Amino acid sequence: MISYLKNHKKLIFLTFIFFLIQLPFLDQLSLLRGERDIMLSGYSLAKTGRDLYGNVLSLEFLGIDPYVPFVPMYIAALWWLIIPIKTVFLARLLFVLISLSLPFLVYEIIKHITKNERLSFWTALIFCFSPGVFHLTRLTLEIGIAFPLLLGGILCNLKKKRLFSYFLFFLSFFSYHGFRPLIPILLVYLEFFEYLSKRKMSGFIKNSFIHLLFFLVLIGLSIVIDGNLMKSRINDVAFSGFEKWSNEVIYKRNTSIVPQKIAGVFDNKLTAMFLYMRDVFINGQDLKYLFVKGDDSSLYATTFTGQFFLTTALFYLLGLLYLGKKMKWEYFFLVGIIFIGLVPSIVNISYVSYSIRSILSSVGYAFIISCGIIFFLDFQEKLKPQIKRGLFVFFFIFFSIELIFFIYNYYGRRYITMSELYFENERQIANYLTTNKKPYKVYVNSPRDILFSYLFFNNNINIKNVQSIIKEGAPYKINGLELIKCPVNPIFTKQREIIMDTCLTEKQYAQYEAEKKFNESIPYSNYSFRTAYFIFH
Repeated sequence: MISYLKNHKKLIFLTFIFFLIQLPFLDQLSLLRGERDIMLSGYSLAKTGRDLYGNVLSLEFLGIDPYVPFVPMYIAALWWLIIPIKTVFLARLLFVLISLSLPFLVYEIIKHITKNERLSFWTALIFCFSPGVFHLTRLTLEIGIAFPLLLGGILCNLKKKRLFSYFLFFLSFFSYHGFRPLIPILLVYLEFFEYLSKRKMSGFIKNSFIHLLFFLVLIGLSIVIDGNLMKSRINDVAFSGFEKWSNEVIYKRNTSIVPQKIAGVFDNKLTAMFLYMRDVFINGQDLKYLFVKGDDSSLYATTFTGQFFLTTALFYLLGLLYLGKKMKWEYFFLVGIIFIGLVPSIVNISYVSYSIRSILSSVGYAFIISCGIIFFLDFQEKLKPQIKRGLFVFFFIFFSIELIFFIYNYYGRRYITMSELYFENERQIANYLTTNKKPYKVYVNSPRDILFSYLFFNNNINIKNVQSIIKEGAPYKINGLELIKCPVNPIFTKQREIIMDTCLTEKQYAQYEAEKKFNESIPYSNYSFRTAYFIFH
């Protein structure tokens, strides 16, 4: 270990810088409900050995948003055994620390395949410092645990440590459900690398069969361990959710002038599904996604940059030329990771998020960009010093401007545009209820979410005492508070009540705002200029 660290000082320095840039304003945005529920469930396990609903050492976590496999929960539990208080910063710090394995894992995988340390270092740098990966590693989501485990499984497989590889793939499988359809295809693809190295078809067929058996074992375990999770997600898989395309198929058949039987051959749920999968596959390689817009999901993207900086787009094109010049099958194998990584997005029909579901593809894209950088660096060595300096100054200025705009938008504007997608109002009301210990009736659209936020931001509550309250369901009564779902016919006494705006009709909301009879209010933090909560003493 010591000799490895001595021989990889640049990689260690890269990782240290990666760590430093992740820390500023880590708690600027509140936790997504998924982030909060992972960390709160882990806290409950750490303090009581039970989940939030009182189930002992649970392996299936239901009643949270969304359902998450068990591995992230228990890793969060280990964290809360060490950390005494719950904050947004400390919750996300755990996942930042886990992400520090990414530079080493990406470096070692590329190095093992290409035997090129220079190319491996640049790939690790481009991948980790891309806007998409930078943003994702600052979130407390299950992907932050599943992806390092997946890369670890890939590396162990390449190094022929099969049992340890299977163990890491097992942990990844039970960390993030989005990787489940990826694992069997990835294992066979890795076996294909072994075949290309040794050209033994019998070994390829035998080991591929073993990999598929391993995947079937994982499916069997999943049915036993988290069968309800699988059941809730089954309609998200392309081949199980044919009903999604019913209206589209009907429309196409009704707008066809050929007989319905013939139209049915061309326009059916199967063809509609394949057209959908085709579009997802193509869009996952779109230059606009890579360098301009980024992911369509604003939660998992920066919303104002691509998955990679626009400056690197030129190197992406140069990288393609470099690959054509080198013509090494090892390099093309790494490019193939792009297409393998798109599998989770292709087979999922609930929503498309390339930056999270297909994060493995970003390793392949980073590799191509790195090839382009090396191609450019080698080429500029042949140029005159004046031209070299001119090119350096040009790229430095262009990248500096892009980086400054990134910092401004990410830290200066994103809070206003994104804060309510991260439920900042729930953090505000939870902090208010924690500091103002009065017996309020709190009317909200989701009492459970307000309760969970209150439990997370209040460090003076014994989590064991509230597990039975959570299990009973709404309305929740805790510390003199009563958390109640918005009534169908809203009539309020306006005494010791906190009323969320969603519980009011538009007429009532306008009346409350005009009369100003409330004692306090909590506004939304975005640019809607609406009041989120009206507080009556």
